Amino acid sequence: MPDHLHLIVLVPSRLGVATFVARFKRAAGYGLEISWQRGAFDHRIRNDDSYREKWAYVIANPLRAGLVSSADQWPYVKWWP
Repeated sequence: MPDHLHLIVLVPSRLGVATFVARFKRAAGYGLEISWQRGAFDHRIRNDDSYREKWAYVIANPLRAGLVSSADQWPYVKWWP
């Protein structure tokens, strides 16, 4: 997406979501002069149904935004089994 992103990640409990997000923003924005919004929205995935629902949302997002005519055309989705 041009102005935001969605991540589905497993964050180690010792790290915590807030620390992960801060480190991710710092690393991803290094040298790019990205102006990140403060904070982040997170959702805990607690079961397989929730996981499938969130993946479906992430995959369909570029399609809903009109950036592609088919969700599989979006090159920035990475699958890890």
